[in-house]
Amino acid sequence: MIRALICCGGGFSSSALMNQLNKDAKLKGIDDKIKFIFCPFTLVKEMRENRIGRSNPMTLIDIEEADDYDIAMLCPHLVHKVKDVEKNFTHPLYVIPPKLYGLMDPVAFLEDAEDAIELWKSGKTDSNWIRFEEEPVPMRIRRLTSHRRWLEAKNNQ
Repeated sequence: MIRALICCGGGFSSSALMNQLNKDAKLKGIDDKIKFIFCPFTLVKEMRENRIGRSNPMTLIDIEEADDYDIAMLCPHLVHKVKDVEKNFTHPLYVIPPKLYGLMDPVAFLEDAEDAIELWKSGKTDSNWIRFEEEPVPMRIRRLTSHRRWLEAKNNQ
């Protein structure tokens, strides 16, 4: 099971996104493949250093240890902060494409998470910030589905 850490600036949109994605993942029968958790972006460093955690009622983070996630998926509005903070992440870091963020499709999130983790593990990236080759600028991505399905459709044209 993939544990995807959803991050936004203060935790408001990421907590709402997490709740909706988990609810829809259950409805689509993929809740055994992915679990969405959240942490406000501003607390990731503190979380990694175990200064906050599950017992902190202000964060509502449902993880026991700071590194108990497989990928951090950042809300699109945080793209300008990635370079400055990627060192705070020990796992792959992926900026959610804007339109995909708005659609809240758990299948697309799962497929992007799987592919980003695979790319990160392959060693073909020079940092924790994962970007697919065809999509170097996250805010310019206009697809409405996972990168995998977008590539399949593009190749079938």
